[in-house]
Amino acid sequence: GTALDGADPAQAILPPRPPKESRVIAVSVPAGREGRRLRGEKGDGDRSAREFAGRPGEHEFALLARIAAGPDRRPLFILAGQTATANLAAAYYLRSRADELTAEFSNKPSFCLILRVEAATVYGHELVEREADISAAIVPPSH
Repeated sequence: GTALDGADPAQAILPPRPPKESRVIAVSVPAGREGRRLRGEKGDGDRSAREFAGRPGEHEFALLARIAAGPDRRPLFILAGQTATANLAAAYYLRSRADELTAEFSNKPSFCLILRVEAATVYGHELVEREADISAAIVPPSH
């Protein structure tokens, strides 16, 4: 006998799919950066943690980051949503607010934002707003 006797072979190879409610973007931010805690943060003094748990169709989150590899190189943009709609919302936010983001982060080559998409099943990708600036979690202090 093997461990697969009587079991579906696919179950032994593929992990079970997590429930939709478990889509989470977790961030650990060094304490003391940017002088304040985000809503919902927990910490031990050295680091604080924040989780952005989305519920597809109700509210979803996306990460939008600009990473500068060097002064002579073009920046890399990262868009990572919890759902396809959240991905599209991050792209929409970047395109529709490019001038605003350029002005706000003109003195910072790198930044990282968490975006919140509300009622995606009703409004699609266009009802997107900034939930948090988590640049301190990814950007070294020298940037």
